[in-house]
Amino acid sequence: FMSAMKNPKDTYISTIKIIVVFTLILFTMACNLIQLLGAGKKPKQEVSAIIGQDGGVINAPENVSIEIPAGAFAEATTVNVTVGGANPVKPSDAEVDFVGFPVHVELSPDNQPDEVVTVRIPITAQQHAKGDHLTALRYDENQWMDVGGVVEDDTYIITSKGFSTFILAEVKWSKRPVSFVNEGPYDAIVMPWTY
Repeated sequence: FMSAMKNPKDTYISTIKIIVVFTLILFTMACNLIQLLGAGKKPKQEVSAIIGQDGGVINAPENVSIEIPAGAFAEATTVNVTVGGANPVKPSDAEVDFVGFPVHVELSPDNQPDEVVTVRIPITAQQHAKGDHLTALRYDENQWMDVGGVVEDDTYIITSKGFSTFILAEVKWSKRPVSFVNEGPYDAIVMPWTY
């Protein structure tokens, strides 16, 4: 009978071991959840520059660059660039997934440029592998617009007639028209969904 009873010390040690194992499992699950929820999110970083009639290039955080040609602004304009932060909200029925971080450009005074500007965003190997499904969106007048772009090495190059918030996205449909990717500046095409 005595041999069937466990030593209280052994029972205590077994209980402690079980608690430690469950604590480690819960900790690991919590870390994985935090990592999953924060995937792709970059901390908010800002830079600003004054651009005159001669134009210029703004080298922003995360190797983003904004190229403004001569004549784009009639007067000296402060260009504020915010990279990262919380991803913008998209509709739940969207045919697109955000696969990059937001790049937001604000102007003061709030006059859009008179010339086409270029936004360069670095891309990862995973983004590059999306091929024709990778595009750039610009938020304009309460809707997302597909402004397309081209891939050059490890950079996605967007040409745009204005500034706002840009983000790289993966479209769900099979192929976009070739002209979306291969032609130069053009009027943006509205996505089939809006806010």
